[in-house]
Amino acid sequence: MATMDKMFAQTVDGMANLGANTIAIAVVMCLIIPPLTPILIAGLIAYQVQIKAIDSSNRVAQRNKMVCLSPIMTTIGETVNGRALMHAMKFEQFFFNRQESFTNHWMKFNYFSSITLLWGAFMTNNIACIFSIASVLIVWDSRKDFDDIAMIGVALNYGFLMPYFLGFLAQQQLFLQMHFTAVERILDYDSDTLPQEPAWKLPTDPIKGTWPTNGKLEFKNVSMRYRKDLPFAIKDVNVTVDEGKHVGIIGRTGAGKTSFIVVLFRIVDANKGQILLDGKDLNKLGLHTVRKALGIIPQTPLLIPGSLAHNLDPFNKYNEEKLKEVLHLVNLPLKYLKNPASDLSVGEQQLMALARLLLRNGAEQPKIIVMDEPTANIDAQTDEKMQEIINSKFEGVTMLTIAHRLNTVIGSNYMMVMDKGKMVEYELPHTLLQNKNSFLSKMVASLGEESENALKSAAAQFAMA
Repeated sequence: MATMDKMFAQTVDGMANLGANTIAIAVVMCLIIPPLTPILIAGLIAYQVQIKAIDSSNRVAQRNKMVCLSPIMTTIGETVNGRALMHAMKFEQFFFNRQESFTNHWMKFNYFSSITLLWGAFMTNNIACIFSIASVLIVWDSRKDFDDIAMIGVALNYGFLMPYFLGFLAQQQLFLQMHFTAVERILDYDSDTLPQEPAWKLPTDPIKGTWPTNGKLEFKNVSMRYRKDLPFAIKDVNVTVDEGKHVGIIGRTGAGKTSFIVVLFRIVDANKGQILLDGKDLNKLGLHTVRKALGIIPQTPLLIPGSLAHNLDPFNKYNEEKLKEVLHLVNLPLKYLKNPASDLSVGEQQLMALARLLLRNGAEQPKIIVMDEPTANIDAQTDEKMQEIINSKFEGVTMLTIAHRLNTVIGSNYMMVMDKGKMVEYELPHTLLQNKNSFLSKMVASLGEESENALKSAAAQFAMA
């Protein structure tokens, strides 16, 4: 991407300037020294032939060099992130040998590419020198035919400039064709060989503000897997979440909690079944239309480079007073507004994600809000304040909360228990806890007697409320 963003444009600009200068020099030399025209034409043909031959070899070398670079970067990431385990298992030499092997493969293609470019520059200089020598010999032979002696100086000056400009032109042309391998790699993502993301908007999408109206969510026999060769991440899920209800989604690691949200946001489309929001099939709507109808407070919010204000409102839709209002609601200091968002702690980033949702009020307010343990990195007092804000500002909105701690969702209207990709239970928490054989009861019992009693008492209080 750096090649496309920076070097490609600079190379094109340099190629255009040098190309224009070289053509101007060649035209002037042909006008001043007409007998030189056949030599220039033959030389330029030879120049293009050698450039094409060198580019054919260099392009293959560059393509293989980029392929060999990937395992090098992967190994660097593995060793940095897993250095403690690597030292504990005494795998230093193994990773060193592997990195050395990958680097050797990369260096072979990198060296070949560099030598090819140097050979091209050498051959270009030879061709350009022929132009210069030919112009000197012709001028010397026909010096009596020049009416103005100054024209002889111009002809010789341009003849000596030709190697300089032609050498740089060859270098820029080879670099340009080399950089086109980056363009080629990017265009591969737009080819028919790779699956493409569905359209963002469709002509059949409902008019903005007319859908969704209630927030009723229905999963009908939904199954999804990430690739064809992998097992289903969620299997035959059938559930109806009525509008305005708060549903806690729990399960052990790998149970399918996150996959449930992935298929809802259409990050990966369901392989079979239907997901209906207020009666409309999400798979038959544009991606942007679907995601605008949903809201999320992720466990690790996305940060955009820039200030907190830019992160809250990247499209400048709201005034500063509105931004200050939502910061005040989530207890973030107003002075943070102009500070870089990267300076926020993890807990403050979660409050920022809540502030983003608070900005979407009125017709823009989502009817479904997903919370992926939004209070995992904040203290109990801030957690209580955050829950109060959610309950008051999003009244009537359907809430789906992925829980890693049972106490955060024990007061939900319904508890959805996932196990091995299937929804095994969907009922009131208090009702499930009264059944000792339920999945929820077994999960609560594993926490210890004290926690079990506290959760059962809390569930009973919420059921009576």
